[in-house]
Amino acid sequence: MPEPPTVVDSVSSTKAERNMRELAAGGLAGLAAGLVAGGGARLAMRLVAVAIGQPVAFTVEGTTGILLIGAVVGCGGGALYVGVGRWLPARRWLRPVVFAASIVVAFIVPTFAGDPGEFRLALLLGAILFGLLILAYAVVLEALLARARDRLSRPPDPATGAMLILGAVGGALGLVLLAVGLVTIWLAVIAHLI
Repeated sequence: MPEPPTVVDSVSSTKAERNMRELAAGGLAGLAAGLVAGGGARLAMRLVAVAIGQPVAFTVEGTTGILLIGAVVGCGGGALYVGVGRWLPARRWLRPVVFAASIVVAFIVPTFAGDPGEFRLALLLGAILFGLLILAYAVVLEALLARARDRLSRPPDPATGAMLILGAVGGALGLVLLAVGLVTIWLAVIAHLI
């Protein structure tokens, strides 16, 4: 006969459940904010193309791809946001600003660093637009996070279970992709400096 759970087991289980729900809430909020950011990224790409005199064309395949990338990376960003939340400022309006600034320093600055040559305007405009886009993503993420937490704190039902799985898996997958992207970017920067 199995032994009844101890107080330690109950506390661990409760903490594990809280962490899972927090990861899922970050993943879900990040997915929605990532879709918004993906749409913004598509427009930013077009603005850069116009600025450097390239033809402007939207395709369904290209837009769908950008939105999907935004959703997956957004899941990871949401999971990262809740993971580093304890180190972000307590003021709700300042949290997304600090998070976005950190992401810009980690991802955008090295991506657009180096000698742009004839593409100076495109790189500068791209860095500014994508930096603002990351700030918009973080603001939308902060706004959606409370709703996701509230929805996932309800008693379990099939919809909540599906959201928990989607958010947690999406958040974990997105975190892996963000880590791979960050390592790839910085390895390229280091290789360029050597």
